[in-house]
Amino acid sequence: MKINKILTAMLLIQGSSLLLPTMVSAQVVTESAQDSVAAEKSVSKQEKAEDQGLQLEEIIVTGTAGGGQMTKFEASFGITTISQEQMKEIAPQSTADLLGEVPGIFTEGGTAGEASNNANVRGIPSSGGFKFLPLLVDGLPMYEEPEIGFMNNDVFIRADLMTKSVEAVRGGPSAVLYSHALGGAANFITRTGGEEYEGAVKVEVGDWGHLRNDFFVSGPLTDRLTFAVGGFYRVSDGVRDPGYTGNDGGQMRGNLVWTSDDELTKVELHAHMLRDKTIFYQNVPFTIPRVEERPTVDNPARVDNIQDLGIDLANGTLASNDLRTGTIKTAQGDRDYDLANGINPSFDTWTLKFSRDFDTWKIENNMRKTAGVSGFNAIFAGTPVKAEQFTADRERNDVANRAYTAAQQCDLGSVYLSYFGVDENNCGDNLNAANLTEFTNRYRSYSNFALQYADDGSPLDLTNSPYVAFQTLWLAEVEAEMFVDDLRLHTSFDLLGEHNLTFGTYFSNYDLGTQLTITEMITDVTGSPRKLDLVATNASGAQIGPSLTDYGIYRHVNTFLKVDDKHQAFAFYINDDWAITDRLDVNLGARWHQLNIDSNYFFADTGSDITPADVEVGSTSDTLADNSVVGLSGRVQAREIEFNQNGWTLGANFRLLDNIAIFGRVSESFRMPRSEVIWADRTSADPIQTIDQLEGGVKFMGDTFDAFVTVFWNQFRATGNNHEYKDIEDPACQVTDGNLIDLNECRTIQGISRRGTENIGVELETNWRPDLVPGFTLSTTVTWQDPQYSGGNVPIVEPITEEVDGVFVTTGYRTIESGIDGNIPRRFARLMTNIRPSYDLESLTGLPVTVYGAAQYLGERFGEDDNLIIYPDYWYFEAGVMGQINEQFSAQMHVTNLTNEAVLTEGGNLDVNVVTQEGDRNIALGRPLMGRTIKLSLTYEF
Repeated sequence: MKINKILTAMLLIQGSSLLLPTMVSAQVVTESAQDSVAAEKSVSKQEKAEDQGLQLEEIIVTGTAGGGQMTKFEASFGITTISQEQMKEIAPQSTADLLGEVPGIFTEGGTAGEASNNANVRGIPSSGGFKFLPLLVDGLPMYEEPEIGFMNNDVFIRADLMTKSVEAVRGGPSAVLYSHALGGAANFITRTGGEEYEGAVKVEVGDWGHLRNDFFVSGPLTDRLTFAVGGFYRVSDGVRDPGYTGNDGGQMRGNLVWTSDDELTKVELHAHMLRDKTIFYQNVPFTIPRVEERPTVDNPARVDNIQDLGIDLANGTLASNDLRTGTIKTAQGDRDYDLANGINPSFDTWTLKFSRDFDTWKIENNMRKTAGVSGFNAIFAGTPVKAEQFTADRERNDVANRAYTAAQQCDLGSVYLSYFGVDENNCGDNLNAANLTEFTNRYRSYSNFALQYADDGSPLDLTNSPYVAFQTLWLAEVEAEMFVDDLRLHTSFDLLGEHNLTFGTYFSNYDLGTQLTITEMITDVTGSPRKLDLVATNASGAQIGPSLTDYGIYRHVNTFLKVDDKHQAFAFYINDDWAITDRLDVNLGARWHQLNIDSNYFFADTGSDITPADVEVGSTSDTLADNSVVGLSGRVQAREIEFNQNGWTLGANFRLLDNIAIFGRVSESFRMPRSEVIWADRTSADPIQTIDQLEGGVKFMGDTFDAFVTVFWNQFRATGNNHEYKDIEDPACQVTDGNLIDLNECRTIQGISRRGTENIGVELETNWRPDLVPGFTLSTTVTWQDPQYSGGNVPIVEPITEEVDGVFVTTGYRTIESGIDGNIPRRFARLMTNIRPSYDLESLTGLPVTVYGAAQYLGERFGEDDNLIIYPDYWYFEAGVMGQINEQFSAQMHVTNLTNEAVLTEGGNLDVNVVTQEGDRNIALGRPLMGRTIKLSLTYEF
């Protein structure tokens, strides 16, 4: 990071830190308010003490329709709450870090960076993002579809001092109350103003060039009108430093809340402005001891004894200053890129909430408008190979093979013949070469192909950079706009108990325009990768023919995607919270949902030659990188489709004692499809994904111990896919050649494959506060599960062969089941544990100091669904200390990854043939946890 940028940020932070309290003090802080600071701190300490338990008596707003107040203890579903006080000890760098505290949710440790991470819930497999776990802010989505390519749901979410708390529901009634919430929902609740003026400014620095300033201020404007405003600005290199500023930006948000004199009417207006840039981290190469035999399901490969390969696993990244900028040639013209733009959402969101209480009725209407654009600029990794092998492969596949074909056909205009001495006298029938090797040795005009650094033309340093790789540059832009309206009508009445009944209507109109280009480039594999050019040279080192690359770019555009989609969703739902007795509560809910999609898909062509007119084809000023650039074909597919689905839920909670309750729930939920199911002539038998769920458990509240245990079972059914096979038992099959049937005469059977999963699991949350050690708290979450694929195997017909006179011949056919039923979905561990001790030393030492830590365990998991490679289990540790300097100032130090452990949260399969120079280790790709970080913060409260 440049020093002037750091100084500018520090001046802004210090200025806001000094100016904000001064402004507030001058306007609102009276002498009596100053005197109340000590009292407020006393209240704060009391709130902190209450936060140490599971807060089972806390009122929740997520997973409930809002017809009446409900506590966690009364809920008939699994829910976890995270308070502002708890967030301090978690000290998350991303939304994924925060949600990783919730049992049943796996977020891969925020390894993608501060945004665009993945979250999976209760063993339900997804390709990434937050597909089955939508993120809400104050009960509404920031964008309706939680899984958009290059715009994951967490792109909209940034926790800061304006975040009052987070509530996360797994299963339960979430899919009845919220769209796409098949697995659950996480709700980020915003701070609003109260009767007293309050605020805070927080300055945070980290050892990765990190500098962040948070603030909020809130209070009354009049007797009936309150306000809250706050946000953050952050600038940092990134834990994996690319050599430039990786993260730069922040958000500002505020709200006004008006309550009528009779307190029956309430109006809220919220505004949120997000302007941020965050770096996206992808897989990096690593090596393990060589696997001699090809892995199988019965004998999978194991990832152990991990070593890096050129890029440090703890702090390294593929991004670098050399790769940062460049120009892409497209069919529409040149396009400059800058990886420093990273993931750069720019959105404005407005929310209007209205409620009015009548005698036995209450009307509630919540509306939200979101509009903006998000860019995605990132490097995706290719598997490194030895430079000599890479060069030989490119010579053979990209040049010699194509030139040999052109020589055989006398295609003398082929650019590939620029590297060979072939003319009209020795091509076609006159070509004196029986095979490719003879052709290359006899006709080539070059001595060899050489890799050169693109910036200065010097040869690749094979001593320090023996490996090279194809990397792909993904450049995407997503324009998004949404309007959503959630109207609820509540009423209460007595009929065999007290009912809080809610009728709801939900409307959402959301548009999406996506454009993507993918570019291939060649780089070395080092801690700061550099672009490489590949050229043919003669014996003296002079270039022969065109360069295969263009300043490191191997193919300017190999993929082009453009799509404009419009969606309109309507839903009706009903929810009844029925208190049958003082101890027995029943919840019933149902939802009908309709989704209309109007999609315009712009087909890409197969690639065209966009060599500039002033460049001589085949000359040394020419390049092959622009000979096949993919662009738009001119064909546009306009399709409209409508989906309808309904779901329901039934739950009950019974208080055995005042501090013990049991609960149970059954539900059938669904998730509406994304627009991509109808892109590019795609068809699906049934694109709506559904799930059946059973869950139940027990909650216990004690003076020193709380527990929340949930046992769950689910059966998930993914998108249905058409499948067909031949019925070899069909009498219509004609027998030929003895007993061998003719498959072409057999009846074709049409079937549907729905590869889903079945999972059973346990989620445990406990909190222990022993009397013998005042101030000590031990919080634990444990998830055990056993997800397996089911329902996805399909019948296929395969030949039966026998060896006859040394030749294998087909003697018949048989029908077998093919698929991966019984396999464990990729990246899912059976066991996840999170242990968080915290010790407030004030009662022991008299000092207002708290020390805390975390020990997180993740069990073994498979890299892919085929279960051919196992990634090892690991422990991950954090620690920190917080202290109250005086009534207004507090400080904190937080350390992540104490052991600086190089462990992988995800990775793909292993090619046993890809080995290191020495041949004793295999090369693969994976995404590791971030290395150790240390951050310090100072907070001023007023």
